[in-house]
Order: sequence, then C-alpha cells, then structure tokens
Amino acid sequence: MGALFNVIYSNLILMFYASSANAGLGIISQIFDQKEYLNLGNTSLFIIYFTSMINSILAPMYIKKFSWNYVFTLSSLGYIFFLCQGILVCSCKTKTQYFYCSTPIMYVIIVIGSTICGLLASILYLAQNQYLSENTQDNNKSLYFGIGWSLLQSSYIIGNIYSAFLIQPLGQYNYFILMTAVSGVSAIFFIFIKSPPIQKLKVQIKSMIQLIKTKQIRPLLFYMFSSGIILSFGMSVLNRIVKETLPQNESDEYINKKTFLVMITLGVFEVIGGLIVTPLADKYNKKNIALLTNILYLCAIVSTIITHYQGSYTLCFITGALWGMTDCTTQSMNCNLLSTIYDNDVRVFGIWNVFQNIGSLLGMIFSIIFKQINIVYYLLIILLNQIITNMMISQIKLKKSKQ
Repeated sequence: MGALFNVIYSNLILMFYASSANAGLGIISQIFDQKEYLNLGNTSLFIIYFTSMINSILAPMYIKKFSWNYVFTLSSLGYIFFLCQGILVCSCKTKTQYFYCSTPIMYVIIVIGSTICGLLASILYLAQNQYLSENTQDNNKSLYFGIGWSLLQSSYIIGNIYSAFLIQPLGQYNYFILMTAVSGVSAIFFIFIKSPPIQKLKVQIKSMIQLIKTKQIRPLLFYMFSSGIILSFGMSVLNRIVKETLPQNESDEYINKKTFLVMITLGVFEVIGGLIVTPLADKYNKKNIALLTNILYLCAIVSTIITHYQGSYTLCFITGALWGMTDCTTQSMNCNLLSTIYDNDVRVFGIWNVFQNIGSLLGMIFSIIFKQINIVYYLLIILLNQIITNMMISQIKLKKSKQ
C-alpha cells in the first residue's frame, strides 16, 4: 500500500501541476503569434525540447544526489518560469508599452526562460519515470505505470477544461497569472513526497553510451523517438489545424477557447488510452500492444490529413482524440517496455528522455519550416517515421517470462 500511495500521491500533484503547464504549452504558439511575436512560441518550445534533450544525459546524476522531494520541488520551477513568460508577453499591448516589450529584449527573455524550463523539465519527467519504476515490482508494474500515466495525462483534461471557460472572461494576461499560480501552489506539495528505497547506482555518460550501442535497445530507440514526434504535434501543430477550420474574423480569445475545447478531447482520450493499454499490456504480448499503439499513430496522421482538407471543426475533435490516445499509449508502453526489460536501471529512462526530446525537437523544427507551407508535407514526413517505427518495434525481443 505504501508504494501505491507514493504512485498516486506523486502523480496527483503532477496532474494539477501539469494541468496549467500542458494547457500553456498547447496554446503558447497561437497566443504569441496573436501578440505579433511571430514564431516566438515555437522558438520557446524548440529551446525547451533542445535543452531538455541535452540535460537528459546528465539528469540521472542529479536525481541520485538528492532526495526525491527536493528533486521534484526544484525541478518543478521549470514550467513556472515558462508560464511567467506568458504573463510578460500578454502584458504588452504594444511593443513600446514597456522596455521589455521590444522584440529583441522579449526574445532574449524568452530564450533564457525557456532554457531554464528545459533544463528543469528534463529532471522532473525523468524523476517521475524513475520514481514510478522504483515503486513497482514485476507483478504490479503495468498496473502502477497505468495508474501513474492516467493521472498525469488527466492534466490535459483538467487544464484545458478550465482554460476553455476562463480564457475569454479573464483575458490572456490574467489567464497566465492563474496558470502560474496553479503550478506554483501545486509545486509546494512536492515537498511531502516520500522516498522509496534508493538503489546505489553510478550513472555516467559513458555507461549510457554503451547501453545505446547494445543490440537489444536499438529497436526501442525508434519507439522513444516517435513518442517525441507525437508529443510535439499536440503542442505545436494541432492548434494550427484547429485555427484553419475557424472564421478568421473571430477574436483571439474565441480562437483560443475553441482550441482548448479540442485539447480537452485530446486530454480525455489521453486518459482513456492509459486505462485501455494497462490491462492489455498485462494480459497480452507487450510487443504486440506496442505495435497497436503505432497503428493508432497512423490513424491519427490520416485523420489529420482528412481534417485539413475538409476544413471541419467537428473533425478536429476526432483528430484530437486520436492524437491523445496515441500519445498516452505510446508513452505508457515506452515506460512499460523499458521498465520490464531493464528493471529499475535509471540510465534507460535518461536515454528515453534524450531520444524523446530529439523527436520533439525535430517535430518542432518541421512545424516551423512547414508553417507557411501545406501541412500535408509535414504529415508525410511523420508518416515515414511511423512506418520505420513499426518495422523497428517488430524487432523488439522479450523473454517469454516478460512478454
């Protein structure tokens, strides 16, 4: 019961904390563009993913040097910095209102804030995966990971629900103040996280590289990479699909609200995906379940193409649902497979963070490059990624006792 309490408590806090962070991540590009800081939102996301990717190599060493409550509390400051950026940008009605509103100064501020966010966010989510793993055993691994990820992914529902209803009455500036407050208050409760028994393990960059070179992990690297591509779509591309289906003469807050409604659907199916994949992974071959998550990936891509050409806001909800289910099931099965094959080896979660952030980084680059071009070209690139990933998942080998 102690381990289960640790899993539920830590992920409940993360759920409320991430509800504001994920809502902000999903809308930041749209709002910054509306404030005429073009591509500043995507630039911010790019820097977050890039610094998170780099720091994921070193993050395992930080985690083992401090107690869990310090690790979670300090690393949670990252997204608080990120949300404060929204307050700054939305406080500028014109680029001359305050000294920091000028484009060069604002870009410098956002670069610094996003760098801090990326460095700390990599520690936070690596800590979450490792903390989950250390609180599980072979007989409850899928169950506990399913509970943890379902709670965490619920943040998409909660954050986007209150965002959809509050963005118009509050306005963008007060909205980001509220989001920052929600994350800040939630982060305080990380102080009370209890530590599981800590295993002594020297984590070195050299040992991580050696692990990457092993044949066993190579097929998994593509699955890790895909999880980043999928994640970046929800943060940087889905809002563009939604905007294309709406009348262009509507207010910025109206477009934000409609985007949040689609993101609520994404969040609901994040949770549904987690609830479905957990019992399936316990009952059936884990590799086959991973292949099914990749088929969901394909369905999400096809649905996005149809929505783009039909220009239907209603279809956006189906597309959001598919991307939400794809994201959670892919994340959950990555955790499940890595924890099953490598037990509680913190190195493998660091490697996952690296390759996930590489995927997110490239996904962000593609979204920026194809912003002024037909989005179908972007979708064809990630379709190629889906095909390659499917081939690599087929090569994953599991011992019969761990299937």
